[in-house]
Amino acid sequence: GINYYHADFGGLRDPEFTADTGLDRSDGNFPTAKVVAGYDLVGDAYNPGSDVPGADIPVPDNDPLDCKDPDAPNVHHGTHVAGTAAGQGVLDNGDTFTGPYDEDTLADHTFRIGPGTAPEASLMAFRVFGCDGATFVVVDAIERATRAGADVINMSLGSPFGNPGSVDSLAVDGASKAGVTVVMSAGNSGPSAYITGSPGVATRGISVAAMDAVRSFPAATVEIAGGDDIDGIIANDDTDDLPVTGDLNVFADNPATPCDGDTGAGCEESGVLHDSYVFNAYVAGQIPVTFRGNGARVDRASQGDAEGAPAVIMVNNAPGFPPFEGPIEGADIPFVGVSSTAAAALAAADGDSATITDAGVTANPNFKHTASFTSGGPRRFDNMIKPDVAAPGVSVISAHGGTVDGPRILSGTSMASPAAAGVAALVLEANPGWTPKNVKSALMGTASPNRLVPYEIRLAGAGLVNPRRAVGATGLAWAGQTTASLAFGAEQLGKDPNGSNSFRETLSFNITNKSSSSVTYQLSNQFQTASLGANVSISPNTVTIGGNSSRSIDVTLRMSEADAEALPDTAPLHGPDLGFDSLGQLHSPLTHVAGAVVANVIGGSGNDIRVPYLLAPRGLSRVNDRTKTAYTETANRFKSSVRVKNTGVHFGIADVYQWGLADGNDGLDGIDIRAVGVQTFPTEVCNVPEDRDDRCLVIAVNTWNKWGNASENEFDVLIDTNDDDEPDYAVIGVDAGLVLGGLDGIYVSLIVDLPALSVVDAFFATAPNDGATMLLPLLASDLGLSRTGDSDFEY
Repeated sequence: GINYYHADFGGLRDPEFTADTGLDRSDGNFPTAKVVAGYDLVGDAYNPGSDVPGADIPVPDNDPLDCKDPDAPNVHHGTHVAGTAAGQGVLDNGDTFTGPYDEDTLADHTFRIGPGTAPEASLMAFRVFGCDGATFVVVDAIERATRAGADVINMSLGSPFGNPGSVDSLAVDGASKAGVTVVMSAGNSGPSAYITGSPGVATRGISVAAMDAVRSFPAATVEIAGGDDIDGIIANDDTDDLPVTGDLNVFADNPATPCDGDTGAGCEESGVLHDSYVFNAYVAGQIPVTFRGNGARVDRASQGDAEGAPAVIMVNNAPGFPPFEGPIEGADIPFVGVSSTAAAALAAADGDSATITDAGVTANPNFKHTASFTSGGPRRFDNMIKPDVAAPGVSVISAHGGTVDGPRILSGTSMASPAAAGVAALVLEANPGWTPKNVKSALMGTASPNRLVPYEIRLAGAGLVNPRRAVGATGLAWAGQTTASLAFGAEQLGKDPNGSNSFRETLSFNITNKSSSSVTYQLSNQFQTASLGANVSISPNTVTIGGNSSRSIDVTLRMSEADAEALPDTAPLHGPDLGFDSLGQLHSPLTHVAGAVVANVIGGSGNDIRVPYLLAPRGLSRVNDRTKTAYTETANRFKSSVRVKNTGVHFGIADVYQWGLADGNDGLDGIDIRAVGVQTFPTEVCNVPEDRDDRCLVIAVNTWNKWGNASENEFDVLIDTNDDDEPDYAVIGVDAGLVLGGLDGIYVSLIVDLPALSVVDAFFATAPNDGATMLLPLLASDLGLSRTGDSDFEY
């Protein structure tokens, strides 16, 4: 919804707007000159998945007013997003800015809230969220917006591991075919491969990643008595009371309470609720050290203020500083954000005195970087490049829907998407009648990769949206009828034992010259990643295109058998197939070759064009058994040997598991079980110290078909340790973030005591991307087993 009373939309600025029921239009306050149409599909109380009776039932009405509660859990998402896309701007005195919008706008005025990307565009609001929770009415909203005549739809929403065949993704493609440009957030699940969300993965839509455009922060120093100083930022810009001194209280979690990642309930290390302070024996005057990851970040500051804290420290969940929040309601104390790398030093200083001082201004080390939370691609199933582009999405100032003229600072790809949607509106304003295909091509083909440092196609698509270039584009590139990038897929190299094991594929795209004069392009390849031996050829590499004409370009990518043999191993023998990104974040990476075909203008007048491409190659080892000898017995030990041969091109390892389960091919995706087995190893294989009375057990799960990222699925192995035919434990292969509060694409082996409903242990699993076999480790002692006691189990 939109708070159309807000000054950013030319609203009435009536402080009594909260008295508006938002149920109908009888008061004459909606529609307005700015917010010209809309519909509320759900009502305030809608919250599917809630335990509240009836909360999953939408109560629609024809007034899309945003939730009026200033502390609503949805942080007035719709109002903030609308302001970024098309807000008029709010001057420092609270008045609506009415223009002009030109090169002198920012220099000649002081703004409380700057104008949106397309400040003269009209807005429609189709509300799909209540004051809290999820939604199941996105398709209905897309249809209503399309029928209402929207030119651009922005959707700052989604769910991880997007599926281009999901109903909301198909609805996006349908709206695009009907002439509506649809722009969507890529998701906030971090950089792991294949986690970018629906409906952003829709083929014809534009998926937007977030980048950090904040140059600097107000800085703080945490001076620990007898320890090293720790650098941080003052995330709420509240320096009035500095310096402050107090004993550090480093919050810990209560393992006996289940954690609700959305609210922070049961997540005592987060410090977002009073229970955190009770569990951690907090005394007023101490400085609480809280941890990011569960609950709203800003609630740490307001709760700390309510508990009598002189300041609150939040440890980020990744290297680098957390987002800048700006002023936080209910918090008049400094809210200090520090890097995850400071966690150990703070833990060691628990109970020690510390002083927080004002350190002036510090440069943002993540400036120009894709945001730590932005979801990684490519798309599942076909490896299409998603996200398509990036836009600013960290610490974005826009309209606060709980006020009539106030700002709010939020971060997320939800904030990046409307920035790009506004650019799409500007492109349409400059080029009436352009199709969604043309608009998407303009945004992608003119995007700036060099404004992202470092730039990675898998995270940011074609690059940072460049409004001026996109609006002025006359040269457009398009592959087929659907997108402006090339997907060479996920290919297993070395799968043909009787023929060539090299890879060669040719894909084509068209360049269209929308101007009336001829333009000549020189085409070349630019690798963004290491080439891994790949060779890219382009034909023709020089082309002249007449006015209002198109030409087809062929792009051929080759990898030899030797290149396939030299590819990195898909996974280690035992251990996680994980890596660290440029921010130091642990994630599930993807071996891939990515780059762009660049068309530079060398004759005539036009714009340069970039067409990104991606291939995820995998060197295949084909290890098969050839002959098996009969069993022989020696002292009650039975022995047989199996001869194995690798007919693939890549190094491979054969290992023997005790076969326990088998199932036929049901034609499902990466969850269709083929075989399950178990093997025992010394405890060191589980990365724990040697213990001769214990063993590392590894459960191997093999599926008929590959997954993209194993975290798309959950595998539960039920274990009976006391022979009563009832499961006592479960070994669960699952996404780590799902357990901790939000999907992150990192797969773990979780051991659960079923009668107690408690987690006994957890290990990183071996579950490579684009794979079909995972290894789930655990200790025998996790199941109450030992060499000298109970040692057998059924599963």
